[in-house]
Amino acid sequence: MIIQELRLRDFRNYDFLKLSLHPELTILVGTNGAGKTNILEALLFISNTKSFRCSKDQEMIKKDRDFARVEAITDNGNYKITIQKKGKTLFIDDKLIERSSDYLGRCNCLLFKPDDLFLFDAPPGERRMIMDLEIGKISPFYLKTLLSFNKLIKEKNSLLKQEHIDLDLLEVIEQSMIPLIESIIKERERFSLYINEKLTPMYQRLSGTDTVITMQYKKCAEADKEGIASAIRKSRERDLFLTYTSFGPHKEDLQFQMDDYDVYSFASQGQKRMIVIAFKLALFEYIKEMRGDPPIILLDDILSELDSQNKERLFACLPDAQTLITGTDIEGFRLNREHRVYTVKEGVIQ
Repeated sequence: MIIQELRLRDFRNYDFLKLSLHPELTILVGTNGAGKTNILEALLFISNTKSFRCSKDQEMIKKDRDFARVEAITDNGNYKITIQKKGKTLFIDDKLIERSSDYLGRCNCLLFKPDDLFLFDAPPGERRMIMDLEIGKISPFYLKTLLSFNKLIKEKNSLLKQEHIDLDLLEVIEQSMIPLIESIIKERERFSLYINEKLTPMYQRLSGTDTVITMQYKKCAEADKEGIASAIRKSRERDLFLTYTSFGPHKEDLQFQMDDYDVYSFASQGQKRMIVIAFKLALFEYIKEMRGDPPIILLDDILSELDSQNKERLFACLPDAQTLITGTDIEGFRLNREHRVYTVKEGVIQ
């Protein structure tokens, strides 16, 4: 997929914008706060239907405006999201899409940003969210299964908090969970296996070392119905005491290791940065292979965090895909591809 044009209306610090993107490389140069990252936020919002900078969509609406609109014109369709005070609406080719599961995965972008290091010290839910988002964009079935499981978790937790618990109803809910948990674990296993095959080679190319990087999927159980049913039964007494569900995919985690040592406590900041980039490049390969189309690469000011040698290795490892890069100046960019440079100043792009 190639995004030909990005259109914004009352989004962040932009009143109205039509930005033509180069099919190979677009560079956005400007001071901090000029609005460069807002462009990448808009593109990732089109991809994920969520911002990577705020939890409430309405925060992206320009101050004192009633709504915002983000639209991407691509070579295989037009994708548009309108944000109102009460919610958002999704469109593909001007047709209303009522379920996000029918929208996700159609226009894929992959973001690299300086604070990606949170991956290692964030709560497990943050790592699960990344995994679930990428699998969900590949597999609508997985996304629907996950939504069904989360609905049952809410029902079970609500039941566990009641003074008088209907154990027959609890049994029905738990039995309904079993096939969903099995499907979720299997999909997460496939994802983890694929990422692990790519992670070490990517890191070694980026770092110039022979270091081995692994991503361990800390699953709640083996993916078989009998084992899952047994684990649910064993956790029931604990769940009744805690008044919430203590077993299931919602408690799983991803753990990264460097030569058998935990990355969080062992790796340096520079090593962590390169591990994250290797992970994102592995995600790129995953999306490309599963969807048959490479995602758009978004690099938000990460070059400022790398020395000249690591910059060279990063540019050498970047796959052949449409790319957008932001920075405070043009220095450090390896411009050996066809490209277009824009200057961003206070919401105006030239």
